[in-house]
Amino acid sequence: MAQVTLQQVRKVYANGYEAVKSIDLAIHDGEFMVLVGPSGCAKSTTLRMIAGLEDITSGDLFIGARKVNDLPPSKRNVAMVFQDYALYPHMTVYENMAYGLRIRKLSKDEIHQRVTNAAHVLSCLTSPCPIWMPSSGCTCGRRLSSSKRRSRRPWCM
Repeated sequence: MAQVTLQQVRKVYANGYEAVKSIDLAIHDGEFMVLVGPSGCAKSTTLRMIAGLEDITSGDLFIGARKVNDLPPSKRNVAMVFQDYALYPHMTVYENMAYGLRIRKLSKDEIHQRVTNAAHVLSCLTSPCPIWMPSSGCTCGRRLSSSKRRSRRPWCM
């Protein structure tokens, strides 16, 4: 993973609403960070700017040493985990985790190695959801969703 740095990042919408006044933040390589706050305090907007889903009005955003303000989402190599998990219920846990890697046309061996590694790191191979269980019966949705993202080896997640 890579360090994520926001330097005086602001978000102002076309109607003049200032969603993010100015944020300075450094999330170090390997660090786990959580944004917490009341509804409407720009947590999601900030995450969307990091992912490239929202334009930054001003300031600088770095992933590693690279300034990514103008980089499209597909080039940022950022993985996101959503509250609704974004799982495919007709697939097994393994198939859900491997899906994004298959789309990227990785070899079967590489897919298996990455999925197994991510599953072990996030304990998705142990109870309550074995890796070959249909994901519709899996009770560890957030861990599975995180594993799907982690197996991609993103710069940040």
